[in-house]
Amino acid sequence: MTRFLLSLALLIPMTAAAGNSRENTVRRRDPEPAKFWMVRYPIRQYASIATIEISVADFKRSYKQVRKFIKKFDGAEPSPIVRSPEDTVLYQQFSVVFERKKGERVLERLRRLGKVGRDTRQDIMNPEIPREAGTKLAQLEMERSAGKDNLRALSSIRAVLNELMGHLEKAVQAYEESEHKILLNIVLEQPKT
Repeated sequence: MTRFLLSLALLIPMTAAAGNSRENTVRRRDPEPAKFWMVRYPIRQYASIATIEISVADFKRSYKQVRKFIKKFDGAEPSPIVRSPEDTVLYQQFSVVFERKKGERVLERLRRLGKVGRDTRQDIMNPEIPREAGTKLAQLEMERSAGKDNLRALSSIRAVLNELMGHLEKAVQAYEESEHKILLNIVLEQPKT
């Protein structure tokens, strides 16, 4: 008889706990599919990339002019190229980052230097980054603050959550910082006569 009462005494709280647990899982919403959460957003550096190829009659004069434009309009060369005075090749490529409005002005001036060959532009907008990543960040922050006790217990989940939030923050920050930047690829060449 004591065994029966002991079993019953243990069974009743376990049944109640199981019922509460089942009730909680039924009320909870299913999580978003992993595909939505695990998107790796590009870390954008520029809002636009433009390429212009110019054939000029006087390479040395045009080269100096391009250098003046870069300096005057605060261009930044990620990989600066230094020409040697002994160079006899009448060809030069530049990759320069400008604030968007200044980049447009440089393009206008470059078009006047000579005959324009290729003149292309590609906008890298990625509008999903601020919208989706911002929504995800807000949801994750809310879930993180609501379940702090659970996260302390599960360090692996905390690490994944921190990595995901770090990437989302980095993607949004890069998007905002690059919103007004243009990478201008300039090809300057004097054709052989």
